[in-house]
Amino acid sequence: MLTESPDRSARSIARASGASHTHVGDIRRELISAGVIAAVSAEQKPATQASGNLLKQTPDGELLAERHGAYSERRVGPRRARILEELRQRFTGVDDDLLLVQAHRRAQLELLSDWVDEHGVIRGGKRGEITAAATFAERIAVSYERQHERLVELQSESETVDPMDALNAHLTEMAAKREALPAGEPDKQIDESEERDD
Repeated sequence: MLTESPDRSARSIARASGASHTHVGDIRRELISAGVIAAVSAEQKPATQASGNLLKQTPDGELLAERHGAYSERRVGPRRARILEELRQRFTGVDDDLLLVQAHRRAQLELLSDWVDEHGVIRGGKRGEITAAATFAERIAVSYERQHERLVELQSESETVDPMDALNAHLTEMAAKREALPAGEPDKQIDESEERDD
């Protein structure tokens, strides 16, 4: 069986042949050292069901068993662009780099949430393991919430009126009104006009 499909795992060959997986591993090492079969690198091994949902892209852009797409620029990119525009409209006084990072997190979180909604949080039947996608989504959600609070603080700081700026604006407005009065009119008219404005 090893010579026919050397990329099969030792456990799957052991199940099919009735031998132990350690025995299959020993035979594989002997066949590799004798040159009968070639060693299979980690990149050549097929993705397993358990690890397939978090595999990243290869350097040339090919997808490795993409499941939820949170690492795929092809899937994250359009969502990130849409979210970035929403954040730019909401947080006008915040640095664009901070908004870009937040948009990326939210795009990943949307993809992970969609995947978890479809496949569930628990895998493994009786073992009841939490899926890697759900764990990853939880980590991103925590950092997203923390950064969102910071963005709200930064936005409110940018909207806060400086008292000195407000005073200077008021004094400038008063000076403009005074200059607009005919020569020789008393300052009383400025005070009366302000009372009428209120």
